[in-house]
Amino acid sequence: MELKLISDKGGDKGSAGTVSAKDEIFARDFNEALIHQLVVAFAANARLKARAYARLSGLPTLADDSGIEVDALDGGPGVRTRRYAGESATDEDNNARLLEALRGLPPPRRGARYVCILALALPVPPGPRGGIPVVVTRGTCRGRIATEPRGSGGFGYDPIFEPSSEPPGGRTLGLWTAAEKHEISHRSQAARRMAPILHGLGF
Repeated sequence: MELKLISDKGGDKGSAGTVSAKDEIFARDFNEALIHQLVVAFAANARLKARAYARLSGLPTLADDSGIEVDALDGGPGVRTRRYAGESATDEDNNARLLEALRGLPPPRRGARYVCILALALPVPPGPRGGIPVVVTRGTCRGRIATEPRGSGGFGYDPIFEPSSEPPGGRTLGLWTAAEKHEISHRSQAARRMAPILHGLGF
């Protein structure tokens, strides 16, 4: 059975690969303006993308939305994670803006979490009133924002994200190995929860 995997996180194809798929399509290759970040929650965005591409392809479609939420910013950057410092911002730009926003805050007030939502849209059979049913799983990696970047591994906010297993001033994800990060990452958690659902459907 064929499954379409829709992700706009092209820099992290390896973690997306924890869910088996025969075909990977990255949302940036389509008219993303149609569906990109039209709402303000990861789950709603993931559902929107999954349903949109399921309608286009007629195939079961797995979509994701993910980002970072910071307690002191009332859950921001949230769905603007990738564009926090502007539409053309680099990872370094986003990190610098976040560090500035939290300047002077002690570790207990720097709490943050990575969040990933996976949404599986199933166009056949149709749901009530012809809608497309969607199954959602969530993964969360909790920690805090460091006071300065450390490490060059990973991508995004990894150089300034200290997992909760680390003490304040400990290793950021930028210093973790890929294998270590895979064990706790938000995407891995969401994928592990989605895997039995996919297996039950014959994927």
